[in-house]
Amino acid sequence: MKKRRPAPKVATSLLVAVVVGVVLASLSGKSFDVFGQDIGVTALPKVITSKTPTAKPTVAPVATDEGTYTLVQQPESGYQFIYDMLDDATSSIDVVIYQLADDTAVSHLIAAHDRGVTVRVILDKAWHGQQVNQPAYDELQAAGIDVHWAAPGIITHQKTIVIDGQVAAVGTGNLTAKYYDTTRDAWVIDRNAAHVAAITATFNADLASPDRPGTATDTAGLLWSPHAEDEFAATIDAATTSVDFQGQELKDTKVVEALAHAATRGVTCRVLMTRNADWYASYKVVTDAGCQVHVLPDSVSAVYIHEKTLVTDSDDLIIGSQNAGYYSLTRNRELSLQLTDTDAKPLIDAIEQTYTGDYATAEPWTP
Repeated sequence: MKKRRPAPKVATSLLVAVVVGVVLASLSGKSFDVFGQDIGVTALPKVITSKTPTAKPTVAPVATDEGTYTLVQQPESGYQFIYDMLDDATSSIDVVIYQLADDTAVSHLIAAHDRGVTVRVILDKAWHGQQVNQPAYDELQAAGIDVHWAAPGIITHQKTIVIDGQVAAVGTGNLTAKYYDTTRDAWVIDRNAAHVAAITATFNADLASPDRPGTATDTAGLLWSPHAEDEFAATIDAATTSVDFQGQELKDTKVVEALAHAATRGVTCRVLMTRNADWYASYKVVTDAGCQVHVLPDSVSAVYIHEKTLVTDSDDLIIGSQNAGYYSLTRNRELSLQLTDTDAKPLIDAIEQTYTGDYATAEPWTP
């Protein structure tokens, strides 16, 4: 059983962060990467990450790819960037989240509503969703915010925040404050207009379909669930030199088989997770095929791997809410970004740097 997690199932204040980072970087003589900027600005300076918590094996960098995408890596960077995004909204905020248990985030949503911003929120109701989300639901509803339960029989595990129809934050983690300091997660600030439009259209479709997920709006660079399993496995199958996987789950048969097949084809295969006996059978399949599985302890001595990324050949990235589980890929409402080195090379490099640091700290798994 998981000890620290229930079963799975971004402007003024940001500008202040940029200035602080630039000052610190100039004092240290080192080069640092950006974790935030004013909404709508397309050229991003480089800045330092925020505080370094103790419960982590490596210090994660954060990065930008010249304005279209910005990576915010947790736990190092914290969640102030989320509050800043909410404060910077002038017309609308659309939130879809599996778990909302952050009183500060709720208060910023209410403050936005009170100043005339149209705030819409979809919260998961299935699995642990209603139990965790009920207090936030009640508070938002009492404040007059347009808050809805997602389809009750299907897990809505998507983690997105769209601001003014212009920028989206797409995450691997939830807005669950008690896990912020100890969990490896990431959000990507996405200014790709086609992505933002598709996420908004899918939000509207889900609102109009209370019993099941609506029809997702497909566009290049977005991977939606349901119906993501084949694409996820095909991405691994297309790898020619390397596969780096990390996530909270590893059980989907097609994904496990694709990892194993990659290793037998001579592809360097690495898997990074928090130790959990639920995935030992999958670990054995992939290690028998030649994958290297490293695990971190499920304890306060180590960061908990909740980030969900798949990097192939060091130049293609899937990052978002999807776990390597059958329901996550085939039934749930989920969303990940599919980015390439052409789109987001600094971001992918930063993901790989953090991954390699965590992987080096983790222990090789043995049966």
